[in-house]
Amino acid sequence: MLSNVRLPRLIIIVFISLILIVGGGAVFLWYIGGQTLNQKQPTLQTVATKTVPNTSDTDAPTYQPPLAFKLQDISTTMNNNKTALIDYSRAVGAIMSIYNDKAIENELTLVVKAAETGDQTTVKKISMASTRYSESALRLKQLVVPPTVAQVHLNLINSLISLAESSYLMAQIEKEPVTALETAQVYPTRLKNFFTAINNLNFFLLANNIVLPEKERATISLGL
Repeated sequence: MLSNVRLPRLIIIVFISLILIVGGGAVFLWYIGGQTLNQKQPTLQTVATKTVPNTSDTDAPTYQPPLAFKLQDISTTMNNNKTALIDYSRAVGAIMSIYNDKAIENELTLVVKAAETGDQTTVKKISMASTRYSESALRLKQLVVPPTVAQVHLNLINSLISLAESSYLMAQIEKEPVTALETAQVYPTRLKNFFTAINNLNFFLLANNIVLPEKERATISLGL
């Protein structure tokens, strides 16, 4: 017979596993479908122009979820020509290139492992994911962007903030298992929102004839 201590943990593992299979699978199919659609035309993926230091080698600071930014919080330039958009796309790519790392594990998978084993290294990986999302959002926020891309840029920032919050709360699996479970249920939706923001940015740049060389393109996987 399971002990009173192990039973809640088992329930958490079962529920999160179901979320991982159903929710994560739905996001994956949606993302693959989007990629298939994109292959019908020359696709501009977010451009990686330089390597961004990986924060996984350092201790992740405690994350404090910020409020979502608003359009007036985005700094814009007076330039809105093709050169400005090319410079913008390369700057965004340099920030987002960290997500090209195939070693990054999906947070839902990590939560299941943490709930099952209580491994603090796994919990730390979830916390680091939160820090990674938060730092990316803040770096994007610091960019001065062409005015026509401001709304799309804002959506990308806020989607990263929501993922940062989700990862932070899921990292509390040992201290606040109910909160972690509730957060795991909305995580697939937030991940889908992130991919939507990325795709919308790609489509915007493509519509403005911003197509960079093949060697500068990159695909964001986030452990899927």
